[in-house]
Amino acid sequence: MTDLLALLPPPWNVVVPLAALATGIIMSIWGRAVINWGKKTIVFGVQDMSCTKCRQLIMAKTLKYKSDRELIRNSILRDQMNYAEMKLHEIFLARCRAYREHLTQFRKPGAEIDMEREQKEYLIYQEAISNGMTLIKNELRRSFKENGFCNMSPVEYTHYVKEKTKGLITIKREYLMSRYPYDRMIVPLQYSFDQLDTDEMETMVFNLMDRAKEIFLDAEEKLAKLDTEYDKEITKIGNDHK
Repeated sequence: MTDLLALLPPPWNVVVPLAALATGIIMSIWGRAVINWGKKTIVFGVQDMSCTKCRQLIMAKTLKYKSDRELIRNSILRDQMNYAEMKLHEIFLARCRAYREHLTQFRKPGAEIDMEREQKEYLIYQEAISNGMTLIKNELRRSFKENGFCNMSPVEYTHYVKEKTKGLITIKREYLMSRYPYDRMIVPLQYSFDQLDTDEMETMVFNLMDRAKEIFLDAEEKLAKLDTEYDKEITKIGNDHK
């Protein structure tokens, strides 16, 4: 090869090697070429991927895809419940503060304040309302697992939330009726029920369900994007293997 180049007149003895080198580089990046040189074969450019390598690459992409989908799906209920628990805690604190005020309102003018009794009855109510909130949380978790409300029409969704509010209030009241003493309590249970602002409770439930719906739809959008990216990657691997 060197002898052949030496026979070329200047500047061809320099131009030809450089041109050959440039062609090889270009083919290695954008194309594919095969040169048979005696018993040897020189291949430039992109070479076909082996079936084994292709299969391994698809498996790796698929495992990551499934893992990412599982993470997104698991995050839906987790994020919904985190928000719900925060809101339920706010309601719990509000009801406890209201009961404290009720105890004060039922004090008789001029009578000695029995702080020990008030504290005892407050703790009874606090425990009852806390356990009632646990039942409400379980009901919300059941609703979030189904997530059927996320695809409802506006009218259906409004009706659903209103009925859900009534159901949650009933759950709490039924539990309190079974755990809160009827007799010899400073604050009658019915009085506590009557002080509950159902409109305010409905607003809080709407807020809670709106956020749950938002979390679900956002996750669905992420899953759709993930599906599209996965399909593109698998198609690209298939095309490169042709």
